[in-house]
Amino acid sequence: MPMQRNMRNLTGIIVASENECVGPARTTGARAWLRRFSPSLADAVFVLMFVRLLQLGATQFFNDPGTGWHLRVGEEILHARALPASDPFSWTRAGEPWIATQYLGEVALAAAYTLGGYPLVTLMCALVLAGLFRWVYRANIEAGAWPIWAIVVTMLGAAAASGQFLARPLLMTLVGVPLSFVVASAYASGKCGCGRLAGLVLLSLIWAQTHPGVLGGIVTVGLVGAGALFETVMIRDPAARRETVRRGAQILATAALMSLTTLATPHGLAWPASILELMRLQVLPRLVDEWQATDWTAPDGLAAAALLLLTITGYAMRHERPKAWMALVGGFWLLQAVQSGRHVSIFGLVLAVQAGAVLLDVKAAPVFFSRVAARIPLFSLPIRDRERRMQFDGVAPIAAIGILALWAASPDGRWTGLSRAGPPQDKYAFALIEHLRRDPPPQPIFNDINFGGHLIHHAPHLRVYVDDRFELYRDEFIEAYERVMTQPRKYAEAVFEQGGVRSVIVGASTPLASFLDDRPGWRRVYADPTACVFVREGRER
Repeated sequence: MPMQRNMRNLTGIIVASENECVGPARTTGARAWLRRFSPSLADAVFVLMFVRLLQLGATQFFNDPGTGWHLRVGEEILHARALPASDPFSWTRAGEPWIATQYLGEVALAAAYTLGGYPLVTLMCALVLAGLFRWVYRANIEAGAWPIWAIVVTMLGAAAASGQFLARPLLMTLVGVPLSFVVASAYASGKCGCGRLAGLVLLSLIWAQTHPGVLGGIVTVGLVGAGALFETVMIRDPAARRETVRRGAQILATAALMSLTTLATPHGLAWPASILELMRLQVLPRLVDEWQATDWTAPDGLAAAALLLLTITGYAMRHERPKAWMALVGGFWLLQAVQSGRHVSIFGLVLAVQAGAVLLDVKAAPVFFSRVAARIPLFSLPIRDRERRMQFDGVAPIAAIGILALWAASPDGRWTGLSRAGPPQDKYAFALIEHLRRDPPPQPIFNDINFGGHLIHHAPHLRVYVDDRFELYRDEFIEAYERVMTQPRKYAEAVFEQGGVRSVIVGASTPLASFLDDRPGWRRVYADPTACVFVREGRER
């Protein structure tokens, strides 16, 4: 047996079992600490992602109309120590029932904003995302991937998810869905115990308070359970079949328990009712880019398509079929991604956590590849085994703590490049906010929906006409708003008269702005390249 093992190593054929434990050598004292805090490729992935996210995220994280009202909701909860039960921000829906379904994520964002403004929110989001992609890399390594493939699919996963790199509670779903898939798949394969599977119930309990995407996690776990039961059709050994049935049933039971956690929020049955209201809306695919069909030529669509191609290629090279649960989960999220661009991120992440191992793992390496790989450091077996041993390395948290300390020593953000953190000026002008604070327009106002969240957060003295809480305003109201914005000559005056509108805040290049410029009785009182403010003459305060 030793001679046979040596001959295999000489020919480059790697036969390590997927379940073989490659653990750290038993060392004590200084050597143990040195090993624990020595760098690994996982740390390189973390640091590179962290730095890049800080560079891009300073403005990209806040390039969303809803970030402002998410922050304001969190601030109100921290101040009042209570959750809202009705709309506190608009004059068109004032007092109507509305619940904060994402309150835990909103409180976390607001707490960071209160302590350190936009720079600290940027740091927090960058840490979450960098940690996510470090884990994606580790998941591939532990599944048997070569480091180079793990790095490639991790970067592709990051590109596929980049459209949702926003300072929103949605970040919880970006983490939760792939994590649920990996844990449920590991249990279906017999690679982890019940304790880790049960942890998904606790995860979903926190997740339900943070973002409605918990429903995606529940569906993912349920599909893994269904796939495990379907897999029994392929198993001939009775004992193995019974074990797979047991595991599949337990995964389905876990999905059922996860479903019950959606009722364990402070809102009770109002939580699922609000989500159903949002899902029934017809205006979202027409008005919101991320709800429209995916553009597969965009960077995130191309990255997701590349991951799909790599996964299919990997199975073809291995002459294997995917497990039933992998096919079900992948197919479900592919269907969602085709229908809506907002799901491309989840589809890409679900593929990324497995594509590296599927493409070419240690069991499937042919002789010619092994001989070539032995000459390339990132392919070498010693590097790969070292990566598998480095499960508790500390360079990543040390780097994060160092950057946080650097930020704390420079509150204005000059040392870290975060001085420009905040909403992009070409979309959300702060000069407009300064004008509105200095010279508040007469109310009620009509506002561009893209400015709704920004006004809610930075101009709390104004009640907005509309913002992107679509479940609150519903189809009929949003359609009427859209007609005013796109066909103002036909609809604007009737809507303004009906609501008693005295001021209008809209984008500078919108048809409504052009209409009011030429409309008697309206006067432009503010303008910049992004926004303009009109006041109805003769009706000032």
